[in-house]
Amino acid sequence: YGKELGLVMRAKPGHEFRMAELMKGVTEHLVQQGVTVDRRKQRAIRVGIADLLKVLEANGTLRVKRAKKRGSYSLYRLK
Repeated sequence: YGKELGLVMRAKPGHEFRMAELMKGVTEHLVQQGVTVDRRKQRAIRVGIADLLKVLEANGTLRVKRAKKRGSYSLYRLK
């Protein structure tokens, strides 16, 4: 899902994304390509995006603002 994630994040430079925004953008790209997205596929997409975000953060490409408390959300932004 790296290609789709890159397209979503590069479309709005400097924007801080929530995971839900990233999920929606990646899912929309996949549906446009004719991929059927059911609950199982959504879970796989979420796990895949989370793994990619960890790698991008580790190599210094991504800045993450961690959730401060339970029930809030982290924000992700390309550097």
